[in-house]
Amino acid sequence: MQLFDTKSPRLVLPSPVPAGLLALAAVLLLPSIGLAQTLTVNTAQFKRTPTAERGSAKLNLTISGADCRAGGKFSLPVSNATTGLTLAVRAGTCDSSNYNVAEQCQVVQTQSVKESNFTLEIPFNKIIVAARKRSAICALTSTTDGCTEETACTDLEDGLTTDVTLTISLDKSSVPAVTQTWDVSWDLAGPAGPSNVELGLGEEQLKVSWDALSDPDVAGYRFFCEPPRAASQTQSFEPMGPATGGTAGLSGGGAGGTSGAAGSGTSGAAGSGAGGSGTAGSSTAGSASDGKNGCAASALVPFKAPPDGYECGSTTANTSGTVSGLTNFTTYTVGVAAYDDLGNVGTLSELACATPEPVDDFFEVYRRAGGKGGNGYCAINQTSTPGMLGLVLSAMGLLVWRRRRMP
Repeated sequence: MQLFDTKSPRLVLPSPVPAGLLALAAVLLLPSIGLAQTLTVNTAQFKRTPTAERGSAKLNLTISGADCRAGGKFSLPVSNATTGLTLAVRAGTCDSSNYNVAEQCQVVQTQSVKESNFTLEIPFNKIIVAARKRSAICALTSTTDGCTEETACTDLEDGLTTDVTLTISLDKSSVPAVTQTWDVSWDLAGPAGPSNVELGLGEEQLKVSWDALSDPDVAGYRFFCEPPRAASQTQSFEPMGPATGGTAGLSGGGAGGTSGAAGSGTSGAAGSGAGGSGTAGSSTAGSASDGKNGCAASALVPFKAPPDGYECGSTTANTSGTVSGLTNFTTYTVGVAAYDDLGNVGTLSELACATPEPVDDFFEVYRRAGGKGGNGYCAINQTSTPGMLGLVLSAMGLLVWRRRRMP
Protein backbone atom coordinates (compact mmCIF):
# COMPACT_ATOMS: atom_id res chain seq x y z
CA MET A 1 0.00 0.00 0.00
CA GLN A 2 1.46 3.38 -1.05
CA LEU A 3 0.98 6.11 1.57
CA PHE A 4 2.95 8.89 -0.14
CA ASP A 5 2.62 10.14 -3.70
CA THR A 6 5.95 9.59 -5.46
CA LYS A 7 5.52 12.78 -7.50
CA SER A 8 4.70 15.18 -4.67
CA PRO A 9 5.41 15.24 -0.91
CA ARG A 10 1.82 14.71 0.16
CA LEU A 11 0.21 11.98 2.17
CA VAL A 12 -2.12 9.71 0.16
CA LEU A 13 -4.68 7.80 2.17
CA PRO A 14 -6.87 5.04 0.73
CA SER A 15 -10.61 5.35 0.99
CA PRO A 16 -12.10 4.15 3.21
CA VAL A 17 -9.29 4.94 5.69
CA PRO A 18 -8.53 2.22 8.22
CA ALA A 19 -8.34 3.34 11.83
CA GLY A 20 -4.72 2.21 12.12
CA LEU A 21 -3.70 4.44 9.24
CA LEU A 22 -5.41 7.47 10.85
CA ALA A 23 -3.39 6.97 14.02
CA LEU A 24 -0.18 6.67 12.02
CA ALA A 25 -0.97 9.88 10.10
CA ALA A 26 -1.55 11.77 13.37
CA VAL A 27 1.85 10.72 14.66
CA LEU A 28 3.53 11.79 11.42
CA LEU A 29 1.79 15.20 11.29
CA LEU A 30 2.04 16.13 15.00
CA PRO A 31 5.52 17.75 14.87
CA SER A 32 4.46 20.07 12.04
CA ILE A 33 1.37 21.28 13.90
CA GLY A 34 3.26 22.19 17.13
CA LEU A 35 1.90 23.02 20.54
CA ALA A 36 0.39 26.43 21.36
CA GLN A 37 2.53 28.59 23.71
CA THR A 38 0.82 30.32 26.63
CA LEU A 39 1.93 33.02 29.08
CA THR A 40 0.11 35.13 31.68
CA VAL A 41 1.92 37.93 33.57
CA ASN A 42 -0.20 39.69 36.19
CA THR A 43 1.35 43.17 36.10
CA ALA A 44 -1.42 44.61 38.29
CA GLN A 45 -0.11 42.51 41.19
CA PHE A 46 3.49 43.71 40.94
CA LYS A 47 5.65 44.16 44.01
CA ARG A 48 8.77 46.23 44.38
CA THR A 49 11.86 46.18 46.57
CA PRO A 50 12.45 48.51 48.31
CA THR A 51 8.75 49.03 48.94
CA ALA A 52 7.28 52.45 48.23
CA GLU A 53 3.82 53.93 48.59
CA ARG A 54 3.92 57.22 46.74
CA GLY A 55 1.29 59.73 45.76
CA SER A 56 0.19 58.12 42.48
CA ALA A 57 0.24 54.88 40.51
CA LYS A 58 2.74 56.47 38.12
CA LEU A 59 5.17 57.27 40.95
CA ASN A 60 4.84 53.74 42.34
CA LEU A 61 6.04 52.43 38.97
CA THR A 62 8.94 54.90 38.82
CA ILE A 63 12.48 53.96 39.85
CA SER A 64 14.31 56.60 41.90
CA GLY A 65 18.05 56.96 42.33
CA ALA A 66 17.88 55.58 45.87
CA ASP A 67 15.73 52.64 44.69
CA CYS A 68 18.30 51.73 42.08
CA ARG A 69 21.36 52.11 44.29
CA ALA A 70 19.69 49.90 46.91
CA GLY A 71 19.65 47.01 44.42
CA GLY A 72 15.87 47.28 43.89
CA LYS A 73 13.71 45.12 41.64
CA PHE A 74 10.18 44.50 40.40
CA SER A 75 8.52 41.14 41.13
CA LEU A 76 5.69 39.86 38.90
CA PRO A 77 3.56 36.69 39.24
CA VAL A 78 3.71 34.50 36.11
CA SER A 79 1.24 31.68 35.38
CA ASN A 80 0.33 29.29 32.55
CA ALA A 81 3.80 29.56 31.06
CA THR A 82 4.77 26.87 28.57
CA THR A 83 7.73 24.99 29.97
CA GLY A 84 10.81 24.25 27.93
CA LEU A 85 10.88 27.67 26.30
CA THR A 86 12.78 30.87 27.20
CA LEU A 87 11.18 33.79 28.95
CA ALA A 88 12.71 37.10 27.85
CA VAL A 89 12.31 40.67 29.06
CA ARG A 90 13.16 43.41 26.55
CA ALA A 91 13.20 47.19 26.75
CA GLY A 92 10.94 48.48 24.00
CA THR A 93 7.78 47.36 22.25
CA CYS A 94 9.12 44.19 20.66
CA ASP A 95 7.80 41.31 18.56
CA SER A 96 9.09 38.84 16.00
CA SER A 97 9.55 41.62 13.43
CA ASN A 98 11.84 43.97 15.39
CA TYR A 99 13.21 42.04 18.37
CA ASN A 100 16.76 42.20 16.97
CA VAL A 101 16.72 45.90 15.98
CA ALA A 102 19.05 47.57 18.50
CA GLU A 103 17.40 51.01 18.32
CA GLN A 104 14.01 49.49 19.14
CA CYS A 105 14.67 46.52 21.43
CA GLN A 106 17.35 45.61 23.93
CA VAL A 107 17.36 42.47 26.06
CA VAL A 108 17.01 43.11 29.80
CA GLN A 109 17.30 39.46 30.84
CA THR A 110 16.37 35.89 29.84
CA GLN A 111 15.66 32.68 31.76
CA SER A 112 14.53 29.13 31.05
CA VAL A 113 10.92 28.28 31.91
CA LYS A 114 11.05 25.20 34.14
CA GLU A 115 7.67 25.62 35.85
CA SER A 116 4.34 26.97 34.67
CA ASN A 117 3.85 29.23 37.67
CA PHE A 118 6.66 31.30 39.20
CA THR A 119 7.74 34.83 40.19
CA LEU A 120 9.61 36.91 37.64
CA GLU A 121 12.15 39.32 39.17
CA ILE A 122 13.50 42.24 37.12
CA PRO A 123 16.34 44.33 38.65
CA PHE A 124 15.96 48.09 38.31
CA ASN A 125 19.48 48.72 37.05
CA LYS A 126 19.11 46.17 34.23
CA ILE A 127 15.96 47.92 32.99
CA ILE A 128 17.75 51.28 32.81
CA VAL A 129 20.90 49.90 31.16
CA ALA A 130 18.90 48.11 28.43
CA ALA A 131 16.60 51.07 27.79
CA ARG A 132 19.53 53.48 27.47
CA LYS A 133 21.32 51.22 25.00
CA ARG A 134 18.57 51.83 22.45
CA SER A 135 20.21 55.23 21.94
CA ALA A 136 23.44 55.16 19.93
CA ILE A 137 25.28 57.48 22.33
CA CYS A 138 24.24 55.42 25.33
CA ALA A 139 25.20 52.16 23.64
CA LEU A 140 28.76 53.47 23.38
CA THR A 141 29.15 55.12 26.79
CA SER A 142 26.72 53.45 29.19
CA THR A 143 28.17 51.21 31.87
CA THR A 144 26.63 48.15 33.47
CA ASP A 145 25.68 50.36 36.43
CA GLY A 146 22.30 51.71 35.44
CA CYS A 147 22.10 53.75 38.65
CA THR A 148 24.88 56.10 37.59
CA GLU A 149 23.64 59.62 36.87
CA GLU A 150 26.72 61.19 35.37
CA THR A 151 27.02 59.41 32.04
CA ALA A 152 26.89 60.90 28.57
CA CYS A 153 23.48 59.44 27.82
CA THR A 154 21.85 61.00 30.90
CA ASP A 155 22.04 64.34 29.09
CA LEU A 156 19.12 63.03 27.05
CA GLU A 157 17.12 62.48 30.23
CA ASP A 158 17.69 66.05 31.47
CA GLY A 159 16.69 65.14 35.02
CA LEU A 160 13.14 64.29 33.96
CA THR A 161 11.13 61.08 34.24
CA THR A 162 11.95 58.63 31.45
CA ASP A 163 9.30 56.10 30.38
CA VAL A 164 9.99 52.67 28.93
CA THR A 165 7.77 49.82 27.75
CA LEU A 166 8.93 46.37 28.79
CA THR A 167 8.04 43.44 26.55
CA ILE A 168 7.81 40.10 28.38
CA SER A 169 7.76 37.18 25.97
CA LEU A 170 8.08 33.44 25.52
CA ASP A 171 10.82 32.90 22.94
CA LYS A 172 11.11 29.94 20.60
CA SER A 173 14.53 29.72 19.00
CA SER A 174 15.24 33.25 20.36
CA VAL A 175 12.21 34.67 18.53
CA PRO A 176 9.28 36.10 20.57
CA ALA A 177 6.25 33.84 20.20
CA VAL A 178 3.90 35.15 22.89
CA THR A 179 4.30 38.72 24.18
CA GLN A 180 2.90 40.97 26.89
CA THR A 181 3.87 44.62 27.58
CA TRP A 182 4.22 46.68 30.78
CA ASP A 183 5.07 50.38 31.20
CA VAL A 184 7.49 51.58 33.90
CA SER A 185 9.67 54.69 34.40
CA TRP A 186 12.82 55.97 36.07
CA ASP A 187 14.05 59.29 37.40
CA LEU A 188 17.46 59.23 39.08
CA ALA A 189 18.26 62.94 39.50
CA GLY A 190 16.74 65.67 41.63
CA PRO A 191 16.13 69.31 40.63
CA ALA A 192 18.90 71.88 40.24
CA GLY A 193 19.89 73.83 43.34
CA PRO A 194 18.39 77.26 44.15
CA SER A 195 20.21 80.58 43.78
CA ASN A 196 20.97 83.56 46.05
CA VAL A 197 21.44 81.58 49.25
CA GLU A 198 21.92 83.84 52.29
CA LEU A 199 22.37 83.16 56.00
CA GLY A 200 21.14 85.06 59.06
CA LEU A 201 22.67 84.63 62.50
CA GLY A 202 20.99 83.08 65.53
CA GLU A 203 21.86 81.36 68.76
CA GLU A 204 22.91 77.78 67.93
CA GLN A 205 21.15 78.16 64.61
CA LEU A 206 21.31 79.82 61.21
CA LYS A 207 18.45 81.27 59.20
CA VAL A 208 18.66 80.20 55.55
CA SER A 209 16.95 81.96 52.64
CA TRP A 210 17.05 81.52 48.85
CA ASP A 211 15.13 82.28 45.67
CA ALA A 212 12.29 79.85 45.02
CA LEU A 213 12.59 77.43 42.10
CA SER A 214 9.87 77.34 39.45
CA ASP A 215 10.46 73.64 38.73
CA PRO A 216 7.13 71.78 39.32
CA ASP A 217 9.15 68.70 40.30
CA VAL A 218 10.31 70.34 43.56
CA ALA A 219 8.81 68.82 46.74
CA GLY A 220 11.09 70.55 49.28
CA TYR A 221 14.61 71.59 50.19
CA ARG A 222 17.42 70.07 52.26
CA PHE A 223 20.31 71.83 53.98
CA PHE A 224 23.89 70.57 54.10
CA CYS A 225 26.51 71.84 56.57
CA GLU A 226 30.28 71.58 56.78
CA PRO A 227 31.48 70.69 59.35
CA PRO A 228 28.67 68.16 59.85
CA ARG A 229 26.30 69.13 62.61
CA ALA A 230 27.01 66.04 64.75
CA ALA A 231 30.76 66.51 64.42
CA SER A 232 30.86 70.14 65.62
CA GLN A 233 33.18 70.64 68.56
CA THR A 234 31.58 72.08 71.67
CA GLN A 235 32.86 75.60 72.30
CA SER A 236 33.07 76.97 75.83
CA PHE A 237 31.32 80.29 76.44
CA GLU A 238 31.68 82.21 79.68
CA PRO A 239 28.62 84.44 80.22
CA MET A 240 29.27 87.95 81.45
CA GLY A 241 28.49 88.70 85.12
CA PRO A 242 28.28 91.83 87.24
CA ALA A 243 31.53 93.73 87.64
CA THR A 244 33.53 93.46 90.88
CA GLY A 245 33.82 96.98 92.22
CA GLY A 246 32.36 99.67 90.03
CA THR A 247 29.37 100.01 87.76
CA ALA A 248 29.14 97.69 84.76
CA GLY A 249 29.77 99.21 81.33
CA LEU A 250 26.74 98.81 79.04
CA SER A 251 27.14 100.49 75.72
CA GLY A 252 28.18 97.31 73.98
CA GLY A 253 27.43 94.85 76.77
CA GLY A 254 31.04 95.05 78.08
CA ALA A 255 31.31 94.88 81.87
CA GLY A 256 33.61 97.23 83.79
CA GLY A 257 35.29 96.29 87.04
CA THR A 258 38.68 95.09 88.09
CA SER A 259 39.05 93.96 84.53
CA GLY A 260 36.46 94.45 81.82
CA ALA A 261 34.98 91.17 80.59
CA ALA A 262 34.47 90.65 76.87
CA GLY A 263 31.08 91.71 75.57
CA SER A 264 29.46 91.86 72.19
CA GLY A 265 29.01 94.90 70.01
CA THR A 266 30.86 98.20 70.48
CA SER A 267 33.00 99.07 73.45
CA GLY A 268 31.37 99.23 76.86
CA ALA A 269 31.95 102.16 79.18
CA ALA A 270 34.68 101.71 81.75
CA GLY A 271 33.53 101.15 85.33
CA SER A 272 35.18 102.49 88.46
CA GLY A 273 34.82 101.81 92.16
CA ALA A 274 36.47 100.19 95.10
CA GLY A 275 37.81 97.47 92.92
CA GLY A 276 39.73 99.92 90.78
CA SER A 277 39.39 101.24 87.31
CA GLY A 278 37.76 98.81 84.90
CA THR A 279 38.86 98.45 81.28
CA ALA A 280 36.11 98.76 78.72
CA GLY A 281 34.84 95.41 77.37
CA SER A 282 34.61 94.92 73.62
CA SER A 283 34.07 92.23 71.02
CA THR A 284 33.62 91.82 67.30
CA ALA A 285 30.06 91.14 66.17
CA GLY A 286 29.33 87.88 64.34
CA SER A 287 29.21 87.93 60.56
CA ALA A 288 27.70 86.05 57.65
CA SER A 289 28.88 85.60 54.07
CA ASP A 290 26.94 84.84 50.91
CA GLY A 291 29.83 82.74 49.64
CA LYS A 292 31.03 85.24 47.03
CA ASN A 293 34.15 85.89 49.11
CA GLY A 294 34.78 82.18 49.52
CA CYS A 295 33.77 79.74 52.26
CA ALA A 296 35.97 76.98 53.61
CA ALA A 297 34.61 73.64 52.39
CA SER A 298 36.13 70.43 51.10
CA ALA A 299 33.16 68.03 51.01
CA LEU A 300 30.45 70.41 49.80
CA VAL A 301 30.90 71.44 46.17
CA PRO A 302 28.53 73.85 44.42
CA PHE A 303 26.50 72.37 41.55
CA LYS A 304 27.45 68.80 42.53
CA ALA A 305 25.46 66.15 44.39
CA PRO A 306 25.82 66.58 48.17
CA PRO A 307 27.77 63.83 49.98
CA ASP A 308 26.24 61.52 52.56
CA GLY A 309 26.52 62.51 56.21
CA TYR A 310 26.32 66.30 55.82
CA GLU A 311 22.56 66.92 55.87
CA CYS A 312 21.62 69.34 58.67
CA GLY A 313 17.96 70.19 58.08
CA SER A 314 15.07 70.32 55.61
CA THR A 315 11.87 72.19 54.86
CA THR A 316 8.93 72.18 52.47
CA ALA A 317 8.78 75.99 52.52
CA ASN A 318 9.58 77.75 49.26
CA THR A 319 12.17 80.35 50.24
CA SER A 320 13.46 79.97 53.81
CA GLY A 321 14.23 77.59 56.65
CA THR A 322 16.29 77.15 59.81
CA VAL A 323 19.32 75.00 60.58
CA SER A 324 19.25 74.34 64.33
CA GLY A 325 21.34 72.36 66.80
CA LEU A 326 24.57 74.10 65.81
CA THR A 327 27.48 75.12 68.03
CA ASN A 328 27.99 78.79 68.82
CA PHE A 329 31.25 80.35 67.56
CA THR A 330 31.76 77.55 65.00
CA THR A 331 31.81 78.71 61.39
CA TYR A 332 29.58 76.65 59.12
CA THR A 333 29.51 76.44 55.34
CA VAL A 334 25.95 75.79 54.16
CA GLY A 335 24.47 74.69 50.82
CA VAL A 336 20.86 74.09 49.78
CA ALA A 337 19.57 71.31 47.49
CA ALA A 338 16.03 70.68 46.25
CA TYR A 339 14.39 67.23 46.24
CA ASP A 340 11.54 65.83 44.15
CA ASP A 341 8.47 63.65 44.74
CA LEU A 342 10.61 60.51 44.58
CA GLY A 343 13.06 61.80 47.19
CA ASN A 344 15.84 62.40 44.66
CA VAL A 345 18.14 65.12 46.00
CA GLY A 346 19.48 67.48 43.36
CA THR A 347 22.74 69.40 43.10
CA LEU A 348 23.93 71.92 45.67
CA SER A 349 23.46 75.64 45.40
CA GLU A 350 26.33 78.09 45.78
CA LEU A 351 27.67 78.01 49.33
CA ALA A 352 27.27 80.56 52.12
CA CYS A 353 29.00 80.65 55.50
CA ALA A 354 28.23 82.12 58.93
CA THR A 355 28.98 81.70 62.63
CA PRO A 356 26.08 81.28 65.09
CA GLU A 357 26.41 83.26 68.34
CA PRO A 358 24.36 84.00 71.45
CA VAL A 359 21.56 86.53 71.13
CA ASP A 360 21.00 88.60 74.31
CA ASP A 361 17.49 89.57 75.31
CA PHE A 362 16.67 92.63 77.42
CA PHE A 363 16.50 90.78 80.75
CA GLU A 364 19.93 89.17 80.28
CA VAL A 365 21.52 92.58 79.68
CA TYR A 366 19.63 94.15 82.60
CA ARG A 367 20.76 91.49 85.10
CA ARG A 368 24.37 91.71 83.97
CA ALA A 369 24.13 95.47 84.55
CA GLY A 370 23.35 94.82 88.23
CA GLY A 371 19.55 94.84 88.08
CA LYS A 372 17.90 93.17 91.08
CA GLY A 373 14.43 92.62 89.63
CA GLY A 374 12.97 89.25 88.82
CA ASN A 375 11.75 89.00 85.27
CA GLY A 376 12.41 92.06 83.19
CA TYR A 377 11.59 95.75 82.97
CA CYS A 378 8.39 95.56 84.99
CA ALA A 379 10.33 94.14 87.92
CA ILE A 380 12.34 97.36 88.40
CA ASN A 381 11.26 98.51 91.88
CA GLN A 382 11.27 101.85 93.60
CA THR A 383 14.74 101.26 95.07
CA SER A 384 16.27 101.31 91.59
CA THR A 385 18.53 104.29 91.20
CA PRO A 386 18.23 106.83 88.38
CA GLY A 387 21.60 105.56 87.18
CA MET A 388 20.25 102.04 86.96
CA LEU A 389 17.26 103.26 84.97
CA GLY A 390 19.65 104.94 82.57
CA LEU A 391 21.55 101.72 82.18
CA VAL A 392 18.33 99.88 81.47
CA LEU A 393 17.37 102.37 78.81
CA SER A 394 20.85 102.05 77.32
CA ALA A 395 20.38 98.28 77.24
CA MET A 396 17.13 98.68 75.36
CA GLY A 397 18.91 100.89 72.84
CA LEU A 398 21.60 98.22 72.48
CA LEU A 399 19.06 95.53 71.69
CA VAL A 400 17.44 97.66 69.01
CA TRP A 401 20.86 98.42 67.51
CA ARG A 402 21.91 94.78 67.49
CA ARG A 403 18.70 93.52 65.94
CA ARG A 404 18.93 96.09 63.18
CA ARG A 405 22.38 94.72 62.40
CA MET A 406 21.10 91.17 62.06
CA PRO A 407 20.18 90.20 58.47
